[in-house]
Amino acid sequence: MPAEKNTTIVHLVIEAGPLKGQRHTVPQAGLQLGRDRTNELLILDDMLSRTHSRFFFRANRLWVSDLKSANGTEVNGLFVDNQALSPGDIVVIGSTRIRVRHNGLEGIPGFWARLFRRRGAPDPSLVPTSTPAASSPRMTFLRNVACVVLVAWWLFLAYSLCLPPPGQPAPQVPVTVEDAPAEAERLSTGDPRTLAEDNSAEVDFAPIEPDTASLSPMHKIRNRIAGLLLAEEYDRAAAVLTRYGAAAVTPQERADLISLRQYTAAVQAANVRIAEAIGAEAGHLIQLRRGNTNLAFRVMVVAGSRIQGTITAPSGEKSIVIDVTKLHPDDRLLWLGTPQTPEENALCCALARKQGSIANAERYARNAGVLADAYAESLAKTPASATGVAP
Repeated sequence: MPAEKNTTIVHLVIEAGPLKGQRHTVPQAGLQLGRDRTNELLILDDMLSRTHSRFFFRANRLWVSDLKSANGTEVNGLFVDNQALSPGDIVVIGSTRIRVRHNGLEGIPGFWARLFRRRGAPDPSLVPTSTPAASSPRMTFLRNVACVVLVAWWLFLAYSLCLPPPGQPAPQVPVTVEDAPAEAERLSTGDPRTLAEDNSAEVDFAPIEPDTASLSPMHKIRNRIAGLLLAEEYDRAAAVLTRYGAAAVTPQERADLISLRQYTAAVQAANVRIAEAIGAEAGHLIQLRRGNTNLAFRVMVVAGSRIQGTITAPSGEKSIVIDVTKLHPDDRLLWLGTPQTPEENALCCALARKQGSIANAERYARNAGVLADAYAESLAKTPASATGVAP
């Protein structure tokens, strides 16, 4: 009978939390989780609500539903209300991490069972009724030897493919930024060929004028990174630094590039402080602007630079996730407040520039640390379209 078959199917495997290691079958009536003893699965975790979430079947498909818990239910890193599950999905409630092993009420269909199982072997989605027999020492030894031989053969093949043909000298690899002038010049001056290779959107960055050709390569790199950060192109800035890092071998070049990578990451992380400031209003209704759209937003939870909450829609309250980088520059400056670090000043400089307030952007640029001069040079090439007062 289906009900009896269902009792032997492992649907959920708990990988972390108070019940780590346990395996559970979701009955046809569903499985409710929480820290109240009335739940089918009791988890003593202070991060859980009394009735936190529920697993159930809909059209022979396993689903999970959040029961309006305080800390929410995550599926593969995203908060959900109701979500259909697939094998391999990760469900997180509080400190408990659950992996979905099987998502059907019945066992594996006959075609797939015949495809993936030997005749007479048990269904892989069923709980084993006995402990599998251990492999013999001889079989284990032979299997390990075969793995070592296979890895050695692949390494030898990869090494032989890297060798130059007989009689042909090995290619010379550039060792410093100065040894790659064409690449450095294209990356530093915004050559259209480089922009096409980067395969990203156009960046609002003024190319270096011809009379600056005598500048050092590192000075050009700083100018380019400053332009990308002003446009908030953080991933592209990291890619440019990685490309230069492959050509830099001197200790000073490596130190400068490492410093710039850390600086770029810290500027991007300043957005997290904005999200945390908004997250302090959890449960309250606040006004935010996403682009040119005004939102009456009720804050729920914060994860990194993303904020989850609800807005009022014609059909009722709707749950949405907002990335603070998509908010209006005025709102971001307001929630960031007075910048405390050079990296926060750099973010304020970019936001003031988006506002059109070049005067405020230049004031923030003076306190932007290692790229202060590069910001000033880039802003000097931007026509002053408006002035204003920074919050």
